Amino acid sequence: MRCALVLQPTSIVIALSHKAEMQRVIMVAAAAVLAACGAKSSTAPIPAEIAGTWLGPVTDALQGSGTLSFSLAQTGDSVTGTWSITYANSAADVSGLAAGDVSGSTISILLRPSNPPTCQYGPFRITATVTGTSAMSGSYSSVECANGDTGTFTASPGFTASTQ
Repeated sequence: MRCALVLQPTSIVIALSHKAEMQRVIMVAAAAVLAACGAKSSTAPIPAEIAGTWLGPVTDALQGSGTLSFSLAQTGDSVTGTWSITYANSAADVSGLAAGDVSGSTISILLRPSNPPTCQYGPFRITATVTGTSAMSGSYSSVECANGDTGTFTASPGFTASTQ
């Protein structure tokens, strides 16, 4: 939004006995208008609070059933942290860093693996929806491969063995 303040003293009719009072009235009016112009009006939804540890089952197109874990920190609508997916076949386990954003109850996070990425092991883009403070569900897919890995998951706040 662009604002402009145009003062035309000849069109202002104010009966003031002193020039200093007229200047003060104009300055106060100008300050009020400029403050209103500079105020941010945001229609962006308030981001869900998702900081903490989240755990839950994952169904991966290539590896089958596993467990997904996030440990997330949140500042405003930005999210960073770590993640891991463990499977019955531990050779397929994958973990790394997470970074993304939250808009209302919608989450978009990029999961970068610690090891060099492949189509099977990421990086992945997660899109999820948070329900209150107790549930998150969504899907993920490889971002660098047209025919890469995909999966779905649900998670809830939890504790890993190292944080209890």
